[in-house]
Amino acid sequence: MSDEIYISLESIGDDATISPTEGLELLSEEEKSRAFAFKFDVHRNRYIRGRAFLRKKLSLFTDIPANKLSIESEHRGKPYLPGSSIAFNLSHTGDVAIYAFSRTLSRLGIDIELISRDSDIEGLSDHYFTSGECEVLRSLPAAERKKMFFLIWTAKEARMKLSGDGLFLDPRSIDLHFENGKPCGYMKPAPDYLALEIREFPGYEAVSSIVADKVFAMRDLT
Repeated sequence: MSDEIYISLESIGDDATISPTEGLELLSEEEKSRAFAFKFDVHRNRYIRGRAFLRKKLSLFTDIPANKLSIESEHRGKPYLPGSSIAFNLSHTGDVAIYAFSRTLSRLGIDIELISRDSDIEGLSDHYFTSGECEVLRSLPAAERKKMFFLIWTAKEARMKLSGDGLFLDPRSIDLHFENGKPCGYMKPAPDYLALEIREFPGYEAVSSIVADKVFAMRDLT
């Protein structure tokens, strides 16, 4: 039986189910300081809602009140709960945030991007993708390239977040394997087996990649 990763997608924009005022009450003093460091309200409010949702969801797994959770960060920024076996990760883009949780897996990473986002696809792919990935991208009709670009991009970001390396791990050192026209795994760096799954959210025009160190089943967190 495979391990399970619970996925939750939330709006952190003005239509979110939690207000900045409500969310602020759940945050730690450090998180509040980070929130008030944002220059613009839109970015501050997204951060507050995003962290508040994270705390509320972690509370479901730990039975600890959301405002009492102690969320720490590893030296390169990956969040964790001291003394807890719950693995989790999060990502946000624009007004959308996605969260991943597991009770049994030790490592996981997730990334989400809006397909509608303006990006220099040619320039970024030349700089961050391997030659094989660029070949896959450029073999597609122009209308399909943008979606594939973000599928590749999120798969790389999720891999970097799984290990906690972030951009300390050169994206070009990650080489993806493709099957049926989509990324499905990693050819390198691959000291251990890594499972990759893709989720698409047409309502948000978004794609997401989820990676873990074991085969997993995805469940929606309700």
